[in-house]
Amino acid sequence: MTQRHDPQAVATGLFDAWNNPARDARHSALSQVVSDRLVYLDPHQEDRSLGQAAYLALSDQFHEVMAGYTLELGPVDGHHNIIRFGSVLRDTNGAVFSKGQFFAVLDDQGRISLMAAFGA
Repeated sequence: MTQRHDPQAVATGLFDAWNNPARDARHSALSQVVSDRLVYLDPHQEDRSLGQAAYLALSDQFHEVMAGYTLELGPVDGHHNIIRFGSVLRDTNGAVFSKGQFFAVLDDQGRISLMAAFGA
């Protein structure tokens, strides 16, 4: 089956948006990448985040707590409507803080509808 959406473009869009320190610009860009009905699962959160608004709030929390930290996109691949990509979180000095892996399901518009994070 041919992939309808470019996994690299989706993951790059997500990371570019997430790294934007300007709240309104970040929210605008993330709303183009994640579905209104996003379900987000992260090992560092007790509960899953439901919906785009909850994910946008999570991005705000990240920028408040981890100001100056950046996410780097690792290898990306996918098939059908599923993508996976690696990540490196760097601190304000550029040192590796953590590494992770994400798996995501895309909706018909190519936006992320389900995403699960793995890593330290």
